[in-house]
Amino acid sequence: RERETQQLKKLSEQLRADIAAKSLSSETARITPEDAITMISEIEKVKPVGRLVVNLPMIMAGDPSADLPVEDGDKLHIPRVNNTIAIVGEVQHPSSHRFAANLALDDYLKLAGGFRKRADQDRVYVIRADGSVMVPENSWFSVSKNSLKAGDTIVAPLDTEYKDNLSLWAQVTQIFYQSAVAIAALNSF
Repeated sequence: RERETQQLKKLSEQLRADIAAKSLSSETARITPEDAITMISEIEKVKPVGRLVVNLPMIMAGDPSADLPVEDGDKLHIPRVNNTIAIVGEVQHPSSHRFAANLALDDYLKLAGGFRKRADQDRVYVIRADGSVMVPENSWFSVSKNSLKAGDTIVAPLDTEYKDNLSLWAQVTQIFYQSAVAIAALNSF
C-alpha cells in the first residue's frame, strides 16, 4: 500500500505536469483548469489496495525464485475460475463473452462491435485474471505469447490525442493559407 500510495502521488504529479504542458502547447485547450483540478483530486482520493500478483504454481512447485516473504495481516486471495473474456473501454458494446480458445483478441473485439471512433487502437492491452497486464504485439511470431486466457479483460483505451476530421482539416487549411501568404510576401520583393 505504501508503494502504491507513492505511485499514485507520482501519477498525480505527472498528470499536473502533463496538463500544464498541454495547456501551454495547444491553442485551444480542451481541458479547463477546473476540470484538471477535479481529475487530479479524484486520482488523489483513490485508496491503494496493496495487491501483489504472485505466480502461485511456481511457489507451489518450490521454485526459490518465486518465494515471497509475508507480513502479519497479508492475505492470499485466489479468485474463482472465470470462463469469460470481458471487453471494456472504447468499443461499441462493452460486454463479456464465453472464453473460446480458438478466438483471438481481434475476434473478441469484433464480438463487442469493434472500436468506437475515439478508441486508441494501437494501445489495446489485456488485464490477466491474475492482475498482470499483457500488451499484445503485432507480429506473426508472437501468437503463442499473446494468446488470451479465461478470465482476461481486454481494454480498449480512449485516444486522448484524437482529432476529428473537421479540426484536422481546419489545421491543414490554416497551414496552407499561411504558406501561401508567406510565398506571396516573398514574391512581392
